[in-house]
Amino acid sequence: MTLRPSLYVLLAILLSISFYLGLGFYGLLNNNEGLYAEIAWETLADGHHVIPYLNGVPYIEKPPLLYWLVALSFKIFGKSVFAARFVPATFGMLVCLSLLWFGQALKRPLWGFLSAIILSSFLGFVIFSRMVFFDGVLTAFLTWALLSFYKFYKEGQKGFVRIFFVCSALAALAKGLVALILLGLVVLIFLGVQRNLKFIGKILDPLGIALFLVIFTPWHVMASLQEADFAWFYFINEHVLRFLSKREPHDYYGGPIYYYLPRLAGYMIPWTLLLPFFLRKAYYKKENPLQAFLLVWFLVFLFFFSLSQAKANYYMMTGLPPLALGIASFLENYPYRGRILAVATGLSIALTVGGIWYVHEKGSSFSMEKGSAFLTDDTRPVYLYKRFEELSSLPFYLGHNVPLVSSESQDLLYGQKSRPDSPIFVTKEHIKPHGFMVVHRRDLSEFSNTFAGRYKPIYDEKTYTIFEDIE
Repeated sequence: MTLRPSLYVLLAILLSISFYLGLGFYGLLNNNEGLYAEIAWETLADGHHVIPYLNGVPYIEKPPLLYWLVALSFKIFGKSVFAARFVPATFGMLVCLSLLWFGQALKRPLWGFLSAIILSSFLGFVIFSRMVFFDGVLTAFLTWALLSFYKFYKEGQKGFVRIFFVCSALAALAKGLVALILLGLVVLIFLGVQRNLKFIGKILDPLGIALFLVIFTPWHVMASLQEADFAWFYFINEHVLRFLSKREPHDYYGGPIYYYLPRLAGYMIPWTLLLPFFLRKAYYKKENPLQAFLLVWFLVFLFFFSLSQAKANYYMMTGLPPLALGIASFLENYPYRGRILAVATGLSIALTVGGIWYVHEKGSSFSMEKGSAFLTDDTRPVYLYKRFEELSSLPFYLGHNVPLVSSESQDLLYGQKSRPDSPIFVTKEHIKPHGFMVVHRRDLSEFSNTFAGRYKPIYDEKTYTIFEDIE
């Protein structure tokens, strides 16, 4: 079956709107976006290519691939919000195109096209792909690894198992060892369901393993040599203890075991309405290895993140590609698929455009973009009071590190312990005069009591206030 050119035009329009429209139209959001964009900028500006630095001190919670890619984007496009978001957005778009390729590779081009349309219109997938997060890049490499594995399983071409190993290594550099655990579980459980565990021997391709080690090993070795506490903090604290909710600092969320179920319904908007019909269909057939593979892929990710004590809304972004492929298999032979497609894509475009406008108009309290305009006098110092994560886009907009007064930052805790003499961490007694102080709303009362009469407010948002030193 050959698809009409107009369908490819529709997909191109949807991809352009979903992943690129207005990328720089609203400010970098505080917390994760501000953190990761700033680390990428410091990677480029200060040459911290092995150990990432945040606000002038080491930050080793995550591997560096996202930082490297965003730094490259800054190098090409210049320092901007668009350049920061361009990387995750492009990976989101490429994941959708990989589903299109997968359908064509299996001689089901309509199925691949529908899968790409569905994934690129999932509300959750679009939102997370437009944010400077690790999970968009992780989702891409996990998806490409698993699609390559299945092609190798069906056709036995060595090139696909080597792509599997390359993507596995890059997935680990994107988010850590959790990527390898997820891939290993999917492959093992799928082969167990197929009663074909002996196939593992075929996967262990020497060249594929060598490619994996060449990509995976160097950064981990260099980081261990460069930072004395890296091995324990990264491998044990960030992986094992995080899963068990014993990691320090405890700056992440928990939740019940069903945490992701209602969220998945939200991520799939506007396709959530199709879910009851999809579930009614006898979707899983034991004799169909593709259906078994997609089901194992999704359920492994769902159960793993549900059982983990550490939870976050964006973790299950990784499980959306198999969902899109599954829904597309139902829609492929559905008589009213054209109408459903038109309504769903129309709703998706409307939601995307509306969301961009809303964040542009109402999102100033979640970003330091507007507030930083009051702090452009380079001759006067700027301080953050206690909190960094909640106001983390400030260093990016100012173009320099921002000292913390009486720091309570969790993300900078490792840096504070490993670099206790850093000028980033100051006490009340070391504040220079005639400067500015940015204070989160939770600390306004304490700040007023501590610095009574010294500062006056000059700019106020819902989440923070900027004060000027008047002494």
